[in-house]
Amino acid sequence: MLNLMVPGRASFFMVPCAKNAYPFLCFKTDRSGSLLVTWHNAGAQVLAASLEKAGKGGTAMASSENVKAKSLDSPDESRTFDNGKLDIANIDEVTAGRATLEPGWKWSEAVKPLAQTPSCQVQHTGYAISGQLHVVHDDGTEQEISAGDMYVIRPGHDAWVIGDETFVGVDFSSDIQQFAKEQ
Repeated sequence: MLNLMVPGRASFFMVPCAKNAYPFLCFKTDRSGSLLVTWHNAGAQVLAASLEKAGKGGTAMASSENVKAKSLDSPDESRTFDNGKLDIANIDEVTAGRATLEPGWKWSEAVKPLAQTPSCQVQHTGYAISGQLHVVHDDGTEQEISAGDMYVIRPGHDAWVIGDETFVGVDFSSDIQQFAKEQ
């Protein structure tokens, strides 16, 4: 397993994974509150991510043939919407999106007019860095997501920020490229 940490940076690192493998993500935090995400597959290749709490600096891109890093503080694309922002960075076939959602943000008010769907149709697979989010699925199930939680949210939901703290989450689902995108 490869664990790469760069204190004070919001970056993710990748060792390319073999084709036809079965990858999975493992999330954990260290004592300083930094997020460590590792991607495992059948060939024991690894994607590791070091995502320090929002607002820290980082380099735009560092790479070699086997390891690549890119800062979410210098994203490939940023989208803003009412009470929120999405920063997207890509390395090869891996996409990461950092959603920053302010108190008062609600998907059905801020993003629904852009998506033009009755509920959010994006699958989210990620890690909550700060704040709290309440999710209500189309089938009526509800879940709260808090700082430190790993989450999978299936398509067909509404969500909103709970309380006075900004929700920051990092999403590793390829669907994140469709979030808050005008249709």
